Order: sequence, then structure tokens, then C-alpha cells
Amino acid sequence: MARKCVSLKDFPRNIWRLCTNVPFMTKLVSQLLEALVISGYLNFLQKFIREQYNVSQSVASLATGIPGVFSAFLGIFIGSFLIKRFKMEPRHVSLLTAGAAIIGAAAYFIVIAFGCEQMNIIGIDDTPDRYNLSAAANMEMCFNQHNCQCPDGNFNPLCDTNTGYSYVSSCVAGCTSAKRTNTTKTYVGCSCLRNTTVTPIEHAHWNKTEGKQPGGLIPGLCQRTCHYFAPYIVVMCLAKLFLGIPISGIVMMQFRLVDYDLKSLANGMSSVLMSLFGFLPAPIIAGAIIDTACRYWQKSPCGDKGSCLLYNADQFRWKLHIIVGCIKVVTCIMDLVIAWQVWDWKFDRDASPENKAGPGSRSSSIGSRTGSIIMPAITLQPEKEGPPIPEPEATVVHATPEPRRRVVGFAEDTISEKEAEDTVADLRVPPAPRGRSNTLGGIYPRRASLNLDWENHQVANLTNPMALTEDREELEDVPDMFIAARRGSLLF
Repeated sequence: MARKCVSLKDFPRNIWRLCTNVPFMTKLVSQLLEALVISGYLNFLQKFIREQYNVSQSVASLATGIPGVFSAFLGIFIGSFLIKRFKMEPRHVSLLTAGAAIIGAAAYFIVIAFGCEQMNIIGIDDTPDRYNLSAAANMEMCFNQHNCQCPDGNFNPLCDTNTGYSYVSSCVAGCTSAKRTNTTKTYVGCSCLRNTTVTPIEHAHWNKTEGKQPGGLIPGLCQRTCHYFAPYIVVMCLAKLFLGIPISGIVMMQFRLVDYDLKSLANGMSSVLMSLFGFLPAPIIAGAIIDTACRYWQKSPCGDKGSCLLYNADQFRWKLHIIVGCIKVVTCIMDLVIAWQVWDWKFDRDASPENKAGPGSRSSSIGSRTGSIIMPAITLQPEKEGPPIPEPEATVVHATPEPRRRVVGFAEDTISEKEAEDTVADLRVPPAPRGRSNTLGGIYPRRASLNLDWENHQVANLTNPMALTEDREELEDVPDMFIAARRGSLLF
């Protein structure tokens, strides 16, 4: 039966059908949360790596690009293979998604411990009013006692390679001049340097070939030794591997949770909502949360706040990963709810070959192609236990003393040669029109044979099944319905 065409007036009703589909809406909300946190996390991942592990932009881009993409691709491949190999049903896919979400949440919680020691910067962390250096609260600072008159908002950090302290600017360090040795610029005449030594440092500009660091103040922040960069990348790649496993199953679930006529509308609705409420606001929300971990803001002379110049490494690490991990736990719970809702559901997979071998399926498929087959009127007399059924003498032939065989023939006892030829002609399949093969749905016509006993005026057999011939195919492809219909005039 032909399906009804969908018109524009059916759009509100179909939208309402989707909105009242509880499993579909639960899955849609879960996908929105995933898009929200993952998009926000990926937008600020490179900034986090630069701030946390003191690496260059190129290294951060390389570490977050190739390993993550390869891990996600491998996870999608493994997940597709598992779903195909084990023929997972909707409940299995939902449980697989929940398991991947809980593993991802555990990974995000674990990497919180992979943090480096935060550097204290003189002029920011030890200053009561960091944005107004000449304020009364800062009169006890060294640069004010030497009447340096440092400008506000000047962020040009320096590193004292002798002690390991970092300064927000050369003015805060009390420096009066600078000189350049080879390619390294150093500041001299600094009267506000700390004399104590902090944790050993490793600066990017020190001469590694000579095995020692240059003395004095050099541009840039002092870098502490941190060995958590590689473990962080490894754990995140494992998380992306497991999170990529159920992706193909999620697509299958999206189409299985809705009716057949709503699949296209459900796909479009999911794409629009995920873009509108997931990918679009994710960077804005994530940026607002991460800005709360800012240590030092850029200030204009009028006091307007600009971009963040320095982040609190510990707060940045905690806020970025704890939020993503908690959302993953929520999506895991939602996937468990979906698994309970679709516990008895099945995917619409194609039937297996053994299920296709039934006579009903064969006859229905062939019948739909061949149409109706009009056969001559026959009379079939089944065998029964008990006394034999009397049969007309004209339709029974005793060929040998072997067990009797039943013959179903025409009602007349005798038949002329003209009538026999007309009967054989009627049994043949009519010729096909020009340009078409003489077949019925791929079944080649069978040629009937009529053997007559003219001396006894009896029908010996009509279309002996052992004598059936095929033009190009064997008898094994003939459907059971066709054979059963033709056996009305066969010899049993």
C-alpha cells in the first residue's frame, strides 16, 4: 500500500510526536550535554596546555591534534566492528554508551592530579593592589620605596635565573638599564631582587650546550620542571578512544527511537538543536567559567578590563576537567535510563539467509513479481488410508506390475489428435512482447509434454515432472507455489 505523502500541515503534529517521544528526547538531551562540554573543552584545551605545562603553541597544537584524532578514529572503528560482530541491540548500545561515558569521566577526574607547581610572580601575588601599584596599600613594596613610579597594567615578565623568582616587569624589579649579550637581553642595576633561592628552574633561553644558565634577569617567566605533560596526553587519548566506541551506535539509536516516517525530521531536529544549544553557546559558557580562574587582567588607562594575561594554573585545571567529568556522569545516568526504556527493542536488521529460505517468503517474493498464474481446472484426489477410491478407467494407466500410480487427467475418456494439440498449446506460456524476455519474474517457461496412447485412447501422462526442461535455469530456483500449482496435472 502506498504511503501517504507528508505535507506542511503535518509538520506541527510530527514535531509534537517527537517531543512526546520520551526515549528520543532523553537521548537528545544527553547529546546536547555532550556537545556542550566537549566543544567547550576542545576550544580551550590548547590554552590550558600552554598555561599548565609551559609549552609553545606549536607543541600544544600538535599534542591536541594528531593523537586525539587518531584515537577517536580507532575508537569509532572498534565500536562499529563490535556492534556488527555481536549484533548488538538498542539496550546493548545504550549500555556501551554508558560504559564509555563513565570511563571518560574517570579519565577527566584522573588528569586533575597531573598539574605542575604554580609560579609566584612578584608584583602580582605579593602585592595587595596589583592593578594600582602606586596605591597606599603598596607603599611598603620595594619599587615604591625606591620611587620607581611603575605604570599600572605593565605585564612584561622577567625571570631571575639565579634565584628562580619571576617579576611582572623590570620596573617592579627595580632595574635601571638593560644590555644584550649575543641574542639574550639581560637587565642590570636591579635593586629589588630577592636574595633567597626558590625551586630550581629551567628557562627556555638558557644555554643548554654549556650546561649552565645565564646570570641576571632575562625576559619571560621562569619555568619549573614538570613531567606530567606526556601522561596527560596519554590519558586523554585513551579517553577519546573509549568515547569514540559508541558513536556509530548513537547514530543507529537516533533512527531506531523514532517512527519510520519521522527519521529525517528527527535527524534535522537533532542537528539544529545541537548546533543552537550545544556547539554555539559552548565556547561562551566555557570561556566565562575559565575566566574566573584568571590571575591578572589586562587593564586600559581608563580602567576597562581586557583579556586575561595570566591564569591560575590550579583553578584552570580543576574547573576545566571537573565540569566535563560531572557532565559525563550525568550522561551516563541518562544512557542507563534509555537502556531500561528500550530493553526489549530490536534493530531493523535484514533477515538472515536461513529465514529467507521458508516457502512462504519465497512464494510471496516470486508471486509479487510474477502476478497471478491461471492454470486449467484440475481435480486432485489425495490418497487416504482405508479402502481405495474408485477411479475412472480412462484416467488410469497400468504400465507395469509395480505399485499403482494415480493419474489425474481430463474428464473425457478419449481424446482426438486435434484436441491433444490444442491442449498442449494451451499449456505453453505465451510468447513475450517484443524487447522483453519470455520469463515470469526471472522464471523461465517450462515446456509441457503430452504422451498419448492412441491405440487405447487414453492419456498416459500430462507434463511429466521428470521431463520438465529449463531454458537457462535449473528447477531448484522454481518457487514452491509455482510447482504446487502446476502439479495439478502431474503424475505422482
